[in-house]
Amino acid sequence: MSALFLRLCGACLLLASLASCGGSDPATTRQSAVQGMRSAAATTAVDYGPVVQQLYIAYFGRPADPAALRQFSYQLAQYGAPPDIVALNAAYQENAGIRALVDSFANSEESQGLYPPTATTASFVTAIYFNGLGRLPEDDDPGKAYWVNAIDQKRLTRTKAALSLLAGAQQNKSPQGLLDAKTISNKATVAAAFTATVPEQVYRGDVAGRMARILIFHVNSSELVEDEYKAEIQTVIEELNRLAYFPAFVGNYEGSLAGGDQGSFTFSIAQDGKVSGSGQTGRLGQQNVFGQLKKPDANTTTMLAYFGPYPFSGTLTAEGKLIGTWSGPDIQGSITATRK
Repeated sequence: MSALFLRLCGACLLLASLASCGGSDPATTRQSAVQGMRSAAATTAVDYGPVVQQLYIAYFGRPADPAALRQFSYQLAQYGAPPDIVALNAAYQENAGIRALVDSFANSEESQGLYPPTATTASFVTAIYFNGLGRLPEDDDPGKAYWVNAIDQKRLTRTKAALSLLAGAQQNKSPQGLLDAKTISNKATVAAAFTATVPEQVYRGDVAGRMARILIFHVNSSELVEDEYKAEIQTVIEELNRLAYFPAFVGNYEGSLAGGDQGSFTFSIAQDGKVSGSGQTGRLGQQNVFGQLKKPDANTTTMLAYFGPYPFSGTLTAEGKLIGTWSGPDIQGSITATRK
């Protein structure tokens, strides 16, 4: 595990300082929206990678998965959306397709986990800063006050807020605004590299999402070093590879062995396929159980483990049934277990 996972998110509390995402939004004008839509007329889906990544960062705090990148790029192209986040924000009011797509992000279970609907407006805006910009604004930050007032005064909806805040950050020319714009750009660059590298089959589920979110959270306005962030990406992917194959088998099991020795045991299977537990046999007394699952084939996997000095192997199904054999010096037998 790299140092990425050992850094504490609390370190980012030190970043809060100047006004951030300035105040050119949320009063989107019809003229700017129409201009943004016209500029997108000849755009193909390939152009939407940065926009999709920034939407994912804004609403989910993580990189897009490969399938979602393709899907949402295609949808944005179908809607004639502009290929940058500032123009997309302007086009939101005039383009029903864009509006529905952005709202679907905001109304998703994942996004509402980051931005609870019951949160106060101040807490809601702070969470967008935290997930989108990687920092927490001070209570008297004028940028934060601007966005809180815009929402409270009904000039901006919560569904559009994350989009507007990130777009505003890229238009704000204050010192802090420039740092925020650089942070967004860096996060999108790392997110794009992650999406281009990660195998689709391992980037699924809550655990994978949290790990990718940690990766993106720690990207800031510092100059990116390609070798360094690619190494961090590879570390995350290696961990995802370890965790991806075993969710169907995770749980607590109890079983018995028969044959040349008899006994009973319990064990647990972790997310990474590690087996650990303990049991007792007539000949050996109390013994530990330890081992590892092999990469599954469809809905079964092979467990290779030890019950004390007895090596055993067996077939484990996704339904939680283990059948196998064990052996020892001049003795052998069968082993069975069931998930509790």
